Amino acid sequence: MQMSYLTRLGVTISVLITSCFISVVPVSAQSDAADDAKRRINLAGRQRMFSQRMSKAACFILTGVEVEKHEKMLQKTYDLFAVTNDALSNGSDTLELKPERNPAVFVALTRVQKRWDDFAPKVQTVLDNPDIDVATLADLNASGLALLKDMNTAVNFIAKTYGDQLPELPLILAVTIDLAGRQRMFTQKMSKDFCLIDAGVEPDANRADLEATAQYFTATLDALIDGFPGAVMAAPNDDIHAKLLEVKALWKEPAAVLQAAASGGPISEADRLLIADKMEEVLVTMNEAVKLYEFVDGTERR
Repeated sequence: MQMSYLTRLGVTISVLITSCFISVVPVSAQSDAADDAKRRINLAGRQRMFSQRMSKAACFILTGVEVEKHEKMLQKTYDLFAVTNDALSNGSDTLELKPERNPAVFVALTRVQKRWDDFAPKVQTVLDNPDIDVATLADLNASGLALLKDMNTAVNFIAKTYGDQLPELPLILAVTIDLAGRQRMFTQKMSKDFCLIDAGVEPDANRADLEATAQYFTATLDALIDGFPGAVMAAPNDDIHAKLLEVKALWKEPAAVLQAAASGGPISEADRLLIADKMEEVLVTMNEAVKLYEFVDGTERR
């Protein structure tokens, strides 16, 4: 019997937190180290989203959906990924990150760099010649998924490492920021899967993936709003709670279109434009929620 999503979510997080007891450590103020760690989890998590955003943009270019917009998106995301990847290791005043000093985290980021070294030239090929074929798109997608896998491992490791080390950053908060950040990636992965189905790239596999990812997104969003005992912190303040409810409201319309596509239904031009535009609204609002978590301290509760 397959486990429900929330059961799998609990199992996944239990791996992150191992056997340690989750508690909130009272502190009077957040340290610079805790602020930097929360920023690091946020930006590393954003890299996951970028990995799928680039593949999504390339797919919409191929299928002729708002081509100029997606060409600009591809270039901007490519540049931001490269800059952020360097900043996570070496620090950046612009991105407000200190150089990474933890050797194990640095190794995880080095693995990501190797994946990026493989993926980046494939993206550059699309930037140089947007008139790509389905085979080129499929190759780009496979490379982007490999990058996502290593980036996700790195983010999980960063969250656990700093959640274990910093008393001002309870592990449950670090993991919650990780999971909130992952929601941004899901918006892009779902949009990409929808587009891949439309483009004829492994439609059966991508329908299954789209349906599963939509379930993950919905269940995680509910867990972020209401909490998941011992694993996910409920929205810790009214601003975050309200922002997550905005996400939930925005998600309703594209969710129906994505579910229809995952079920094998036809995809119309109106569907293409709706997913291209409305999922951007979901992404932007979810990103606003993640940023708010950077200002949560270890004692905050609604």
